[in-house]
Amino acid sequence: MLVTRLTNSVTTLAEAAGTLLDNGPIHAPAWLKDIPIVGAQLDDYWQGLAGGREEAAALFHGLLEPAKDFLLIAGKAIDQSLLQMTFAIFIGFFFFRDGDALVETLRFGLEKLAGHVGTDMLATIRTTVAGVVHGIFGTALAQALVAWIGFLIAGVPGAFLLAVATFFLSMVPVGPPLVWGGATFWLFNQGDTGWAIFMALWGILVVSSIDNFVKPYLISLGSGFPLLLIILGVFWGVVAFGFIGIFIGPPLLALGLTLVRLWTTAPLPKPEAAATEPTP
Repeated sequence: MLVTRLTNSVTTLAEAAGTLLDNGPIHAPAWLKDIPIVGAQLDDYWQGLAGGREEAAALFHGLLEPAKDFLLIAGKAIDQSLLQMTFAIFIGFFFFRDGDALVETLRFGLEKLAGHVGTDMLATIRTTVAGVVHGIFGTALAQALVAWIGFLIAGVPGAFLLAVATFFLSMVPVGPPLVWGGATFWLFNQGDTGWAIFMALWGILVVSSIDNFVKPYLISLGSGFPLLLIILGVFWGVVAFGFIGIFIGPPLLALGLTLVRLWTTAPLPKPEAAATEPTP
């Protein structure tokens, strides 16, 4: 439903923007030149585009198709992430119900297969997955907190409810922009252009960027593994497996590091004493 609505909205918005641009030049808003440092340059650039309507229309139509594709890809990514989360919750129910029996069976099999190494690997998986869960919820809480502060500063109504929505949507890729982006659009429609610009910058630079620092740090703090390993595991897992890769990537790299440590710290086998030949 989300992808269908997004497709229809993007197509309608693109057609309306193209019609508006073809009908005549769009004059720059009065507040554009008042932006500090870059306002005059932006206003001059806008005037240049408005003066050459054909060039502006060609530029817009050239950017229209990539923008549509980007928005549709983002919507599809959100849709796939929601499906993966639903599937994970469904499987998680059975893991929660039969978890103790599954863990005991897994522990027994690993001990028979690899002895104490199997026990160490199981402990590594447990601590890493627990660190991932703590990192995800800790990051969601951090994003909700900074989003709530931004909503209060900008005067957006229902700031607490929007922060709660940010908390839940932060577990979905491209989730928080749906909240602070909607607040930005509302402020712009209310005529508060300055606060709309502030909300957009706050969302991009603070709300959405904090995820890249807080999540790996919390995961490494909970699992006890190096921060670089966790960062590589998170990004590699997401690229390879999607949203579920957040739970797969770090444990796999942690297991690899554990095996390397066990192999490098194991003592070398002592050479056997050479057999002495009997003297004649």
